[in-house]
Amino acid sequence: MKLFLNILCLFFFVSNCLAEDFTIKEAGTNAIAQEDYELAYKIWLPLAEKGDSEIQFAVAMLLANGYGHGEKKPSIEQREKRALVWIRKSSLAGNNDAMKWLSDAYKNGWFNLSKNEKLSDCWKKASKSKVTSLECKVLEEKESKKKEEERGQVSY
Repeated sequence: MKLFLNILCLFFFVSNCLAEDFTIKEAGTNAIAQEDYELAYKIWLPLAEKGDSEIQFAVAMLLANGYGHGEKKPSIEQREKRALVWIRKSSLAGNNDAMKWLSDAYKNGWFNLSKNEKLSDCWKKASKSKVTSLECKVLEEKESKKKEEERGQVSY
């Protein structure tokens, strides 16, 4: 009986947390509807930090569009760099939209990424569950190392 009660309490705790996260998501969505993007960023950032892949991608898009920086006015390159961090986190957490976005980014050279068909194809396949996002991350690391070696930045 005690085990049953513990499981029941755990269920209600998890349900309550999920309901709380839903309310936070809804509050952020309402802020977007009111075009208060800074508020949406502030509302959603804690959920993104907790690992919500949808919110991570939303935070990335807010950052990319110049929101979430407070009074600071970072350069476009700085905004894009911060956004890419969240896009990658979202992709690795399984968000298909983020994976498709990365595929397009590598295909078109967005956000100061070098055009790379291998990486574009990998993220496209990951979005269709044909490869894992971890495989794409490993490929990114290999391609980055290869690029550094070609520039002569890596010494042995």
